[in-house]
Amino acid sequence: MKSNMWYMRQKEEFGEDRSQGIRFYDNTQTCDYLPHWHMTYEVIMVIAEDLTVIVENERHLLHPGDIMVIPSGVVHEIHTPPTGHRYYFLLDRERLFIIDGLLAVEEALQPCMVIRKGSAPEIEQRVKTAAAEAGVARDRFGLTVARLELSRMLIDLLRRHAQEHGTELKRRVRHKEQTQMLFVDIRDYVMAHCAEDLTPQNMADKSGYSRYHFERLFYDCLGISFHEFLTRQRLTLCKQLLERTDDSITSIAGQSGFGSIATFNRVFQQYEGMSPSAYRKSGAAQSK
Repeated sequence: MKSNMWYMRQKEEFGEDRSQGIRFYDNTQTCDYLPHWHMTYEVIMVIAEDLTVIVENERHLLHPGDIMVIPSGVVHEIHTPPTGHRYYFLLDRERLFIIDGLLAVEEALQPCMVIRKGSAPEIEQRVKTAAAEAGVARDRFGLTVARLELSRMLIDLLRRHAQEHGTELKRRVRHKEQTQMLFVDIRDYVMAHCAEDLTPQNMADKSGYSRYHFERLFYDCLGISFHEFLTRQRLTLCKQLLERTDDSITSIAGQSGFGSIATFNRVFQQYEGMSPSAYRKSGAAQSK
């Protein structure tokens, strides 16, 4: 049996009376639900037999005891086995937004979250309690208690998300600080040794990174490419030599780390707008 009409609108999910903000289905039917989405949160708990849920084209196999939470607006489909038992809850998203920080939960849940059996006993217990209250519905408060239990479940997920991502954020910050300190040291080394044969590859070897990662991290940490920084340092050195010595242009090119006089003249012209000789003769060197 297939259905593509499963709760396509919140009005249909809750009817005109949305005061409870929850619907509960104790399901044993064999029915495949074609791709659909809800304006509600959906919580699924498998009780017996595996269940296949495809969320945004990714297949998830849920085993008995597993729980899946699907935020509103996420396209999914459900394929049931010939026999089986599962709980479905639909939670009014607007009622849930009284929970401070729920947007963070939504971010963590996208496009869905699977809680495997035994990995979060407190969450499993909340879903079971919600099912017991909603299923028996001894009085008009049963669904309210179920909604509160599932709201607490989302708060538990929020706490787990904050703890896990808080630790990860601290780790990333520490790593970034260490990387920045390393590249400040590399910057100072390049400034002191710019006349030597420095290349991205040999500097990457010194720092323990691949050339690709070295060049990317150098730019990320210092805001300038390695090639550009080295070129500017060499030009600074050669201008100092032009200002303070009577050495030949060829000698200064070699002392500044340029491989040839042709390269030196071309780069100097590109950055300074004049040749090294013109720079020296024009008095620009004396005015610096």
